[in-house]
Amino acid sequence: MRIRVLNRSHQAGIDNEQAVERRSSFILDRFASMIRELRVRIVDENGPKGGIDQRCEVGVELTDGRRLRARARAGLIPDAIDRALRRIAVALSRDQARRVSERRRVPWLRRAARGRSVGPIPG
Repeated sequence: MRIRVLNRSHQAGIDNEQAVERRSSFILDRFASMIRELRVRIVDENGPKGGIDQRCEVGVELTDGRRLRARARAGLIPDAIDRALRRIAVALSRDQARRVSERRRVPWLRRAARGRSVGPIPG
């Protein structure tokens, strides 16, 4: 999994990049085989004024070519990073569950399409 960080915050520094790498390895480790590239964009919308204006946008390119995106806002950059990565993890988990259920359902559909008995008819 390749990680790219674009930091457009007035709090620019190596700490944000290290936080992204650390949190992404912790949160997305179980999906590492599915992810080709992780792009993280950190933006401070108001500059040094303060407030809930730290935004983190996470984009994931999967090994099959599909892309997922998530955004989060918070008062602190690490919180925004954490929220966005967790949203991506939820999306990946749902996608993985959907694929597993499709794999389980396919043999049943194939038998039904061939006209074979697939069990009792409810009624």
